[in-house]
Amino acid sequence: MEKFKKTEEEWRQQLSPEQYHVARQKGTEPAFTGKYWDNHEEGTYRCACCGAELFDSATKFDSGTGWPSFYAAMDPNSVRTETDTSHGMRRVEAQSVFDLMRRHRVTHYCGAPVVHNMLVNAPGEMRAGIPKKIFGMIAGSAPPPAVIESLEQMGVDLTHVYGLTEVYGPASVCAKHPEWETLSPSKRAELNARQGVRYEMQESMTVLDPKTMQPVPRDGETMGEIMFRGNIMMKGYLKNPRATSEAFAGGWFHTGDLAVSDRDGYVKIKDRSKDIIISGGENISTIEIEDVLYSHPAVLEAAVVASPDEKWGETPCAFIVLKSSSPPVTEKQVIAFCRERLAHFKCPRRVIFGSLPKTSTGKIQKNILRDLARKASQ
Repeated sequence: MEKFKKTEEEWRQQLSPEQYHVARQKGTEPAFTGKYWDNHEEGTYRCACCGAELFDSATKFDSGTGWPSFYAAMDPNSVRTETDTSHGMRRVEAQSVFDLMRRHRVTHYCGAPVVHNMLVNAPGEMRAGIPKKIFGMIAGSAPPPAVIESLEQMGVDLTHVYGLTEVYGPASVCAKHPEWETLSPSKRAELNARQGVRYEMQESMTVLDPKTMQPVPRDGETMGEIMFRGNIMMKGYLKNPRATSEAFAGGWFHTGDLAVSDRDGYVKIKDRSKDIIISGGENISTIEIEDVLYSHPAVLEAAVVASPDEKWGETPCAFIVLKSSSPPVTEKQVIAFCRERLAHFKCPRRVIFGSLPKTSTGKIQKNILRDLARKASQ
């Protein structure tokens, strides 16, 4: 069937206003042959089949979702492959989520880390009466092990998946091993925070040196870029051949996510390439610092960005939201907490308390935080 590209007006007529707006924001064009919807649905179908396999159940289940359907069509479509019921929410609030779980006996749900973090930090009485065993899926950004451990304590059997819009959403999973059950909860959470097992319809996921396009050593230290190729993949960026060529350089899709490969082949995401902090010539992972901050008993949410520094070039700046029930915590106390758990050069030089700006999907807007950090350093 003949391949073709649509004009801007054709895209506008084909998509709903909401879908067109999102497509223009993301700048992506789904892979298709012939009609646009035919192969967009085919890609979604492939992803849905993989999602259904992950959430396979011997009994019928109800599913709640904390992801917008346009971004994560996998979840509602995965539910439909099992002829089950999906409950969507216009606005994600802890009370509403738990009410739905009780009313409909929800057995499976999915959400970004910020959604899961909201649920585990909700008052205990709000969670009363929910099903004792719930299967959850987490994605959207690298989840802190502390959040994963808290979800386990809440009775959530968590599946950690990874992907991005260009690969139709989730395209790999952290497949849990039976022997992990013998480990401590904190160690299980640490292992489950990793990635690396491709979806069945994705050919491969790996960590390569973006310059040599060779696999990085499985030493848990050498950083490379996560790359995909396979049958769940966009065709390219809409009317942007240069960006498309760069994204697929060397025959792999470059995600822009930096990671290391462990000895068992699993992948630990370290940072977005644009978020990595270079301080005195050393690379500092903001995610590594955030993982430590989330383990602080008073911290509800945390984000770390680069702050300009005359001597070192850049240093970490932490933005923190404290739990409402926690006693007051000072900047010095937070920094001291980090220095007990990290190399000192990785620790924040500045801590700013307050709310974190987020997108409508719950992702923290680090571009805004970088501007605030830059102003605070002046």
